[in-house]
Amino acid sequence: ERVRVSATRAEAGEMMALLVTVMLLTFVGGVVPIPTLTPQPASTVSAAELAAAIDKLGSFDFPVRSAASRTVRRADAALAAPALARAVHEQHDSYVQYRALVLLAGIGGASVGDVMRSVIDDRNDRLRAVAYAWFEHHPSGELLPHLIEALSREQSEFVRPALTRAIAASGAD
Repeated sequence: ERVRVSATRAEAGEMMALLVTVMLLTFVGGVVPIPTLTPQPASTVSAAELAAAIDKLGSFDFPVRSAASRTVRRADAALAAPALARAVHEQHDSYVQYRALVLLAGIGGASVGDVMRSVIDDRNDRLRAVAYAWFEHHPSGELLPHLIEALSREQSEFVRPALTRAIAASGAD
């Protein structure tokens, strides 16, 4: 058994030496090439395809919902962001509104903050939770009094933690 332990230590030492050699060659500019990434062409999703995908965000079938989300994410941001903002405000299905807001937060852009502010007082608790979570990562000092006031009237046990984190992220006492 003592011989086996010594052999294992020797193998570990050899592996460590090999690892150090590969690291040195990599960082010093040896034979290990650094791959370069080529930009992928933008996906061409039409406005009609985007609208159809947004309507399918509330499908009961997971593969359909996933494909719809994928289509929206692959669309040009300049086309997708306004369409998602409209869906947040105009869709009749509250789950589609929620999914549209989540996707809009992922796309980003200048209009996202305005959309998030507009849904803070929405009756849809999912929208409020997403908005508060967004403000946790994008704190707004001017919104702090409104957030503190919302804390006294927020009833949803799923929304209050996100609201509390948004208030804490503002950094104000």
